[in-house]
Order: sequence, then structure tokens, then C-alpha cells
Amino acid sequence: MLQTLLDNIINKTTLKHIIALTLVLLSPALFSGLMGDDLFHYALLNGAVNFPQPNDISLFNLFSFINDDPVRRAQLQDIGIMSWWVSPSFEWNFFRPIAELTHYIDYVWLKGAEWLMHLHSIMYFVIIILLVYKLGQCLLDDQRLVLLITALYALSATHGLTVAWLCNRNALLAMVFSLASLIAFIQSQQLNKNTRLHYLLSLAFLPLALLSGEIALSLGGFLLGYILCLSTKPVFKSLLWLLPHLAIVVIWFVIYNKAGFGAHGNTLFYINPAEHPISYLSLLLERIPLISLSLLLALPADIIGHTSFTIPLIVLALLLIGVIAYFLKNSAHKKVAMAFSIAAFIAILPIACSPPQSRNLIFVSLSSAVIIGIIMQQLFQSGAKVPLFILVILHLILSPLLLLPSSYMPQIFSASGERRAATLEVMPNEKVIVFNANMMEMTYLAAHRFKQGLPIPQRIWNLTGAESQYTIKKMDDHRLRLISDSHFLSSGDLLVRNIAAEPFHAGDTIAMNGLIIHIIAVNAAGYPAIFDAIFTETLDNYTLMQWRSSGYVRLPPLSYDHKNE
Repeated sequence: MLQTLLDNIINKTTLKHIIALTLVLLSPALFSGLMGDDLFHYALLNGAVNFPQPNDISLFNLFSFINDDPVRRAQLQDIGIMSWWVSPSFEWNFFRPIAELTHYIDYVWLKGAEWLMHLHSIMYFVIIILLVYKLGQCLLDDQRLVLLITALYALSATHGLTVAWLCNRNALLAMVFSLASLIAFIQSQQLNKNTRLHYLLSLAFLPLALLSGEIALSLGGFLLGYILCLSTKPVFKSLLWLLPHLAIVVIWFVIYNKAGFGAHGNTLFYINPAEHPISYLSLLLERIPLISLSLLLALPADIIGHTSFTIPLIVLALLLIGVIAYFLKNSAHKKVAMAFSIAAFIAILPIACSPPQSRNLIFVSLSSAVIIGIIMQQLFQSGAKVPLFILVILHLILSPLLLLPSSYMPQIFSASGERRAATLEVMPNEKVIVFNANMMEMTYLAAHRFKQGLPIPQRIWNLTGAESQYTIKKMDDHRLRLISDSHFLSSGDLLVRNIAAEPFHAGDTIAMNGLIIHIIAVNAAGYPAIFDAIFTETLDNYTLMQWRSSGYVRLPPLSYDHKNE
């Protein structure tokens, strides 16, 4: 019965059906609003004078977050974008001018119509689906398998947040131009006419992909996989055709690096392989199987990457990969599966620099769609109903259903922060000290208030992380002493500083505009346990606020010891 039902569905399904279903499942994105970096983009493109901008070659500084300029870092600390405990070596700047141009359309031309901004992103994803279908036609002569692979890719829940979070559009654009480059290259190798034109198109699309987002480097894996496994020409000769592609990447990298772009600093959120190769390789051994398991079993990468069962999951992933490799060795499409396995491995390398996140899987999920599609076809033809049923449930029922909530995720994540931002009842000239705040929410507090048309204080300093227990002592009119039995930073706060690599020490000072943090004592792990906050003005000139899940609460002047629990 299952086989008959699947046969009917496959025979009657068209590309239009796949796109229509995808649009329905992504429709919540139209109402998901702005989240996180979207708020920065809105503020920067609508004249927020409080947001300091660096002097670099990007168009609108939308992805120029933190650089090595001490003046600008202090200005970012003034409005809460940077907390005092951020690693002093932490830099995060990206060159994505094509993505910036599309955001200019969003926040200037489409201002006030957020649903149109999201429709803008959805449009790029539809183009990606069409290109995936075209790629399948270039590599496979089985139309039903091409449609199955297209459906598996289009309906994967991993793409929900990638499409719905506007600032992720750089990944969508990089995928569009990368697929166009890949298809043109394959056509240049296959066709007897217009070979030069297709090859030139492949070269032309590559810089557009790189100027959209760094994740376009994953294209190299797909090109290499094709040449090693699918090209009809001698491997060495085919590899020579990639030298101009490599030259374009080298030129892009030199400009990118010389202009000061890239991520640096030993943090738990991003590991720069060139700066910390040992740490990166150790994480790679963990993240390759975890990301693979996430894609093969349609499990959220964000959950898999933060579970405490890492070792058992890695073992399960390796066993599953071994079973799949054995199963596919006699497949009629084993060369295609091998090509996309190579592509998947290389595509994981750049995204493994940060913790596994579904929103970063737009490239590698293409490989998993191809491999799973081939497996499902083989199971269908062999009559293996139980494993086929499991894959159908996971990838064609549960995963598509998860697209609905995942495409609404920006609104789910940002609604409470937006509501709390409005409770910060302050005037533009006030200097605000916040205790016990969620660092990620504080990072976007000023941007939230700009979007809401609310005044942004002159200073917003966050002294302690969320979930902290500590005592505050007023030492004199300029000095507060904070004492904790453990430390002041939550796991979320520590993403921007790897304490194991950059511990605090007694005597350390962090200077900001009008405030100095002086570390008095640390615990055995290097976390600050006692520190003084020394202000240039008297404490009477500052407004004290405490962050709570319900909103910001104004505290009375500290003329006594205050215990926070």
C-alpha cells in the first residue's frame, strides 16, 4: 500500500507542486518581523546617529560589527552592543556588498512593509529551488529522482530560519550565484557548443557569490566533487579548468584580508582556523559527524550541536555513514552520491568554525538531499518498506512540517526582547547601568528602541550577565563593588570570550568611556569573582536598572548593600 501511494505521488508531482507547497510552509516568514542583526540594518540605513560606523570599504557597514578600533569599540560599549567581558581580540567584520544592496532595498524602499522584505528573501529561495532542479537535470537522467531530490531540498526544515531571518539573505544570494556557477561549469564540460560561453558564465557568477557571502567558498567542494567523480574528461585536465576559479578566490581573499575583514579572536562562537588550528581541528572531528547526523535524520542542528550526548551521537553518525556507504556501493548513481559526499565534506569545513546551526546548512543540505534521494529511490525499487517508510516520515512529513514554526522563529525569538526594550523608561541624556541582563538581548536593546521610535540613553552599561547571584557594595560615590561566590557570566555571555584561552586575572582593568572595570579576584577557572566598577561621575548621575524576564525595573539609589539572587 505504501509503495502504491508513493508511486502515485511521485508520478503526479511536478516542480510547480513542490514550489507551491514550499511557499505555503514558508508563509509564516511573511509575519516574522525583524530579529537581531535585522534591527542593526534597519537602524544603520535609517540614520541612527548613535550607531558608530567603521571606515571600511563596505557599502553601508551592515556586516561590519566589531573591529580593532579602540574608539569605536568604546562607542559600541556605550550603547550596550559590546559588554565589558568581550575578548579584547574579538573582531567580526564581513564584506558582503551584494547582500547589502538587497538590504538597502528592504529598509529604504520597502520600509514599513516587513512582509515585502520577507517576500524578497523567499523569492531568492524559489530561485534556488529552480536551480537545484536544473542541477539535477544536468547530472541525472531520471526525472522522478530529480524531482525527489528537489523536494527533499526545498522542504527541509533546515532552511526555515535561513529564509525567515532577513540578515541570512547573504547565504541565499551566495547559494543562488554558486549554483549558477556550478551549473554553467558542468554545462561547459558536457556541451559540444557554447562551451566557452558557459565556462565564462561560471567564472562570472563566482565573484558574485563571494561578494554575497563567505559561505560561497563551499562551491569549491561541489566543483571538485564533480571533476573527481562525474567528469568525462581526464581528471588532471579538468582540474586545470578550475585554476581561473582558484585565482578569483585568491584575489577575493587578498582584498578581503587586506581590507580588514574576517573573524578573529579566541571565542566559543567562532574559531578562526588560521589562528587556532588545533582548536579548529578538534572541533571539526566533532562537528562533521554531528552535522551529518542532523541532515541524514532531519534533526535540528542547533539541538544536536548543544547536546550532552556528543560521544554517542558521533558514534551513531559514523555507523550511519558507514551503512549508507555500503548500501550505495552498488547503486546506479553511486558516482553522483560520491561527488556530493565530497562536496558535503568540504562544505562543512567553513561552517564548522561556529557551533552547528541549521541556518548555515544551505549548501551542505543539497548534498544530503541528493544522497537521501538516491537511497530512497533504491529502497523503493527493492521493496524495502520499513527503512523507506522511516525516511519518508522524517524527510517528507516531519521536516516539512517543521518549516512552519522554523520560518516564524524570528518573531518567536524577538517578541519578548522587543517588549522588554519598551519597558526601559529613560531619557536620551540619561546614563543607564543595567544588572543581571541577558547579553544577547542587551546587544540589540538600542536597535530595538530606535526601531520603536523610543529614546536611546547616552550610555547603557551592562555590568553582570544573566542568572548571576552576587552582592553589590557601594564603596564610595564613584565605586561599586560586585562580589559573587562563583562568577557573573552565564554560558550565553561566554560565547564572546573563551575563558579557557583568555582567563581573567586579578588586577586586570577594562577601560570604557566614563567607566573602568577593575578585577579584584577570579575563581580557579579564570572567571571574575570580585570586581569594582569605577565611574568618572558620581553614582547619583546614573540610572540603575535590573533586567528581568518581564522587563527592566528601576532600582533606588544604592546607599546600602544590595543582594541579587
